[in-house]
Amino acid sequence: MAKRIPSLAIMLAVTIVLAIFAAVFAGVSDTSYALDTWADKASDSLTGSGTQDDPYEISSGANLAYLAEQVNGGTDYDGQYFKLTQNINLNNSEWTPIGKIEISGTATATKAFNGIFDGGGCTVSNVAI
Repeated sequence: MAKRIPSLAIMLAVTIVLAIFAAVFAGVSDTSYALDTWADKASDSLTGSGTQDDPYEISSGANLAYLAEQVNGGTDYDGQYFKLTQNINLNNSEWTPIGKIEISGTATATKAFNGIFDGGGCTVSNVAI
């Protein structure tokens, strides 16, 4: 009888671990819950063509940084479509906002995003400005 108790305890522990694993990872195939952590570097381009049926996809902090660079450089993306495809963690790194106002003496110039942005039910978190 003494040999059965350790075996039973091991089986119970394994069962509990498997149950926790199954509960935590149930439904993870839905990528909207994925999380990308940004590492302070912009990507070189975006996936998609900017149309309503094929929007530019923002799936990482690097993609969002690319969008910021382009808009702050003067591209307004007027009428073009974007979609956030997964949660993004900007890692509390210093972030340059998308769009800006430049004031020089009495002159004011704005660089604004004029596209259509669908958040896709995802979030951008840990933004430090």
